[in-house]
Amino acid sequence: MSFLGFTQLTTAQINNPSVYSNNMSLGTLGADRRGEIYAWTQAGASNLAIGKANIAPAKVSNDTNRSLAAVSNIAIGSTKFTVSAGGTVTADQYAGGYLVVNDGTGKGFQIISNTPDYVSGSDTHAVDVLTHDANTVALVVADTKVILEANPNANVVVATGDASTYFCVGVNETAVTAAYYFWAKVRGITSVLSDGVVAKGTSAILSPSVAGALVTEGTSGVVKRVAYAPEATVDAKYYPMFMDLL
Repeated sequence: MSFLGFTQLTTAQINNPSVYSNNMSLGTLGADRRGEIYAWTQAGASNLAIGKANIAPAKVSNDTNRSLAAVSNIAIGSTKFTVSAGGTVTADQYAGGYLVVNDGTGKGFQIISNTPDYVSGSDTHAVDVLTHDANTVALVVADTKVILEANPNANVVVATGDASTYFCVGVNETAVTAAYYFWAKVRGITSVLSDGVVAKGTSAILSPSVAGALVTEGTSGVVKRVAYAPEATVDAKYYPMFMDLL
């Protein structure tokens, strides 16, 4: 059986996280024999407990609305951009993420790699970014502002349980060691920790009070629907939820 547009996954692949990326881009979608869908994801610095909702790491606010550190305008066809970052950047911190032009003429580009920040003239945090695609319009250094956006499936953590506004990236169906790669369930039924009772047929969001749990939509002031309950859940137990993150 094949799944157009998805990597076909076996149970062994889903249940066995890997220390290797397998040369697969983070965020790649895969489907099991039932057609349930997963995303290729990497754990952050902490282990991930089974059956808890995971979120993208916090955005580095300093790397938003940044100037280009180039001394001349960026010509059409360029795949290298030097950005004036807001602070320390490690090598490939933004690999697989995006360089987004948020002010001036241009568009977003997917990032292949980036250097650590370095001193360049008066710029104390210059970062060289290589992109998959070349820019199709010239970028004027004087008026261009960019955002460095990390891949949401990189360095994920268990939902922290202090807000419902985080970017949910799926649920791991097996325990995952820190920094390992794994398939996160993004669509289909899986066992997830419940905060309170989620009634049958009711939609759910990230819990604003219990780490890794889902709670009835409407409990929090912010609505970011991530799943539905096929049957009523029980508080503090792991019950089936239909994840719906696509």
